[in-house]
This record gives sequence, C-alpha cells and structure tokens, in this order.
Amino acid sequence: MRWFACGRVKQAWLVVAALVLGTAFAQGVAAQAYLETGQTGAQTQIDVSHTTTIYIGAVSSFTLGGANYVMKRGSSSVADVSFTVYPDSTCTGTPLSTVTNPSSAFGQTYEQVLFQVPGNITLSPGVYCTKLTSNAVDQQNAAFFIKGFDACVVLPADQANGAVCSTSIPSLAPSLSVAKAAPTPGLAVGTQSTYTLTVTNSGTAAATTARALDQLPTGLTFVSAGGSGWTCTNASGLVTCNFSGTIASGGGTSTINVVVTPNAGAAGQSLTNYASIDPTGGPTPPT
Repeated sequence: MRWFACGRVKQAWLVVAALVLGTAFAQGVAAQAYLETGQTGAQTQIDVSHTTTIYIGAVSSFTLGGANYVMKRGSSSVADVSFTVYPDSTCTGTPLSTVTNPSSAFGQTYEQVLFQVPGNITLSPGVYCTKLTSNAVDQQNAAFFIKGFDACVVLPADQANGAVCSTSIPSLAPSLSVAKAAPTPGLAVGTQSTYTLTVTNSGTAAATTARALDQLPTGLTFVSAGGSGWTCTNASGLVTCNFSGTIASGGGTSTINVVVTPNAGAAGQSLTNYASIDPTGGPTPPT
C-alpha cells in the first residue's frame, strides 16, 4: 500500500516598513548593535525647530550600543546634538538614555559620528522611539544635518537579533506556517503511526497563542495528539490543537504529534491529510 500526506498552510501576514541598506560601518564595541545611517538617502536639518525620529523594532532582546549617524555641521555651528531613546513608540516618558555630542564632534563634511550609550541598553521585544535633537538656531550655517536617515539599519546583524528600524512605526507580529511530515512508521492497517506537524514562526514577534487544525481523512482513526504547550481534542476526525506558550520569532518552531490507526477499509487507498495554523485561533477547518 502507498499512503500520502500533505499539509496546507495558512499564514498570518506581516507588514513591515521596507528598509534600504545604506553604507555599513564597523562597530566600535563588540556584543552591541547600533542604529546606523549611510551616505545615501535623504538628508535633513537638525536644529531647535527640526528633529529626526527613527523607530526601532526589537524582534527579540538585544543590546543597543547607541547610534552611528552620518552627519555634518554648519560653518558656524556651536550647539550640542542629543540622541535620545524612549521606552516605547510614543516618544514620551522617561528616556532610557540620552547621549549628547558637542559641535566639535562634527565636521563640515558628512562623516560618521558615534553616539555611544553609557553602559548600553538592553531592549526587550517591542517598538522604541529615538530622537535626534539640537538647540542650534534654525539657520543653515548654525544647524546640523543627518544623511540617510530614511535608510537606517541596525548592525551588526548577529547582534541585532532581527531588529529593524524605520522612520515610521514598524509593525511586529508573528507569521506562522505549518508543515506535516510523512507518518512514521509507514501506514499499515491496524498499526499506530504518528504524523508530526511542525509550526514555524517566521515573523518579527513571538507567538504566544495559536490554533492548529488537522482534518483526518476517512480511513484514519484518531488515537491521540499533543505537544509541548499544545492541548488537543478530536471531533469526528477534526483534530484541534490550541497553543499557549512561546514560539520564538525569526524561525522558532513547535511540534505536534498526531497518532492515528488506519482502518481496514482504507487498504489500497491514497489518503490526503490536511492541516492549517492560525495565530489568532481561527475556527475554519483545513480543506
């Protein structure tokens, strides 16, 4: 006999502001990630009337060392420039950190300027606001300028843990898919076999709830189902598994084992076994 199984995937789609990679710079300190801008992209003026806001979307916890911004000053700039990190996306409340550089830190041509956060900041998953401000008067010869702020990145990637940055508030959400492996041992009438469903979160936020549905075809008898964090029930061959726990963002996985027994009447048939996954617990059976 030959038996077949396939999985159908339903995904929760994620929309994130697209980022364009500017010129990358070497980091000054290991085990830290930095907001960075490059020599390409838009430029804007920084003074008492003009500020720049960049949001950080932390997919998982990481250490922020500060910012490496490509900037310059006007010919008569004498003011300070401050980089501030706020605890959420509203740009209000008590700052997590503020770093101030004097005018002497800036040249009159665009070059990288480091705003090093003392002691660093550990950012938990979520969205954070950063602002670049100055008390310089609103005149080009007295103001400061930042280049490539609309093409920011968080580098190095191996320290950023998937963090993104944007001039608009990024949307962080899980994106789940499910894959089903062929049953083991191979299906045989009267013998128990196990289907393994692997749920993968490719999104930018951890999944703390989910519902997996597995529609067993006629010819398979349900025996049991479960997995770490999963609670499963069976109703006339529709296996419903609800999840409570954490499936990490950026490729985290969780598995469900569904045990079945083929019936004698299914001998010689090809059976298709569908499954679906929904992070919000949708009730629609897979088809």
